[in-house]
Amino acid sequence: MVIFSVLAVLICGYARKHLKRQQQKRILLTATIIPMAAVVSLIVIKLALGTFNIQEDLPIHICRIVAVMAPWVYLREKPLWTGICYFWVLVGTVNATLTPDLYSDFPHWEYFNYFGLHLGLIFLPIYYVVVLGHRINLKDLRNAIIASNIFVILSLIINKVLGSNYMFTMRKPEASTILDYLGPWPIYLLSVEVLGIALFFVVYLPFLIPPLKNQTAKSIK
Repeated sequence: MVIFSVLAVLICGYARKHLKRQQQKRILLTATIIPMAAVVSLIVIKLALGTFNIQEDLPIHICRIVAVMAPWVYLREKPLWTGICYFWVLVGTVNATLTPDLYSDFPHWEYFNYFGLHLGLIFLPIYYVVVLGHRINLKDLRNAIIASNIFVILSLIINKVLGSNYMFTMRKPEASTILDYLGPWPIYLLSVEVLGIALFFVVYLPFLIPPLKNQTAKSIK
């Protein structure tokens, strides 16, 4: 994570100061391939090894959904989804990186796949905001909250049909995570709702700083 942070700062700083707009976009679109490739390679490798499990390995967790969507979202520069992805990634993906649901240690391929997916995702909204100048507004915050609840409902339906636990809406993950402190099922679903909204507001705070707030309406079209 330290190496990632240093590289992200260096890439964003260089791209912002020395590259033209099209070159900046090219870096972003190239970066979207990394998390998407992590999701695809996970499925392909597990299918090849005969360990693919429909109850665990479909791209239904929120980070995997964003990874699959990322090339389309950032290629088309859809304000609706770039805004939603900002909140999902900087709250959900950052938490998943700090408290990984991972059982394979370094140097297992799943270790690199997991962090390639999650760290690769974190880079995208940061680069989009810092380098390309995208701004987040209250409408994006509202959309992220609505979309999150829709996906929770969908995950409950999918989990009921498949007997799975995507998005951990049926039970807590076996690995130690923040959910351990948020009560039993289904109480922790409500706790996550409150905590998630609070954290959404936290990552929105930079855009309340006057120099950024004045540019809120200048989202990329």
